[in-house]
Amino acid sequence: KRKALRNIQKAGVTCVTGEDIEKATLKKDRGIEHTPREKVVVKYLTRLLANNKPLWVDMKVAEGAHEMVDLAKQIGNVYILSSPFDDDSVSAKHEWLQRHFPNTFDKIFIEGEKGQTIVNTGIIEKGEIAILIDDRVKAEQQIDGTGAQLVPHRPPASKEAAAKTLQFLRGLLP
Repeated sequence: KRKALRNIQKAGVTCVTGEDIEKATLKKDRGIEHTPREKVVVKYLTRLLANNKPLWVDMKVAEGAHEMVDLAKQIGNVYILSSPFDDDSVSAKHEWLQRHFPNTFDKIFIEGEKGQTIVNTGIIEKGEIAILIDDRVKAEQQIDGTGAQLVPHRPPASKEAAAKTLQFLRGLLP
């Protein structure tokens, strides 16, 4: 982590915004090469996130998340499908969900390939509504052709994304 910090300092990076992170993530998801500055920032952030269970466990609940879950429960079964960052993030995500949403979800999946996971669950074949609320562009590519519908939750953890997602879910209520 110190070496990554030195590299970010050598690159002259003094501030990294949420917008910087979102832009780098979009480029990664779309297979677009990062600028030299973005490469240094991504490497530094990766070092901070890796093997850092406390960071994952202590994340705040995104705005509107409880209301989204409540609405989703009125529509049908609620599953969580999240991507792992590393082994620590997998156990931390389970712990975080139990802390903030105890005994709420029918099933929790921490899998890298979301489309294949949706197919493997048999949700579509059971006639369930399959909606993936996700802030990553790659999720749309992964679920293409699965029968699931994506609700793009962007920009991540924003009031704007929460409002759009809540509006979508309200539109599905009977």
